[in-house]
Amino acid sequence: MTTKYKNFVISIFSDSAYSLDSSDNLYNYDKKYFDESDYIFPSIYGIRVVRDEEEFSAIIGSAGGATAASNKSVIVENDKLFMCCGDSVYCLSLPDLNLNWKTKVDTITCFELFKIDNFFIVHGELEITRLSIEGEIEWQHSGRDIFVTQNGENDFEIKNGIIIAKDWDNNEYKFDFKGNVIN
Repeated sequence: MTTKYKNFVISIFSDSAYSLDSSDNLYNYDKKYFDESDYIFPSIYGIRVVRDEEEFSAIIGSAGGATAASNKSVIVENDKLFMCCGDSVYCLSLPDLNLNWKTKVDTITCFELFKIDNFFIVHGELEITRLSIEGEIEWQHSGRDIFVTQNGENDFEIKNGIIIAKDWDNNEYKFDFKGNVIN
């Protein structure tokens, strides 16, 4: 995934073969942000920011399930990169890619990140979460099963200030932005 922001070109790519402190890595990074774990991370992403002739790089790795870097899991604004990776959401400053915060948001994995006013809604596998712009969890809701439908369609949307999520058995859940359950 490559995007332009101001005079930066930001590239985000999977680097699943990366191993901390190995000399056999395909790329070297200025900064490394990894969870502490004895397990191999299913989500490892290299990030490169190029501004004029200057280049900045970081790699992030997180526990939990795999997350795909896409326009639904990455938001760039106000000189910050917000990104789902595994079970967490990261906030990195631009262009230097310093870690502002990292918050574990789901028990398994985060699929999508939506910016609403001055907060985020995170569509996770097991939780729907409202996250502050500073990375604080404001509320979370789980369902009877994972928030993915069997056919992978229409499992999550935000319409008219209402969050609508469906689980594996097509049970529908509705929340307002304050976290109230709507019947």
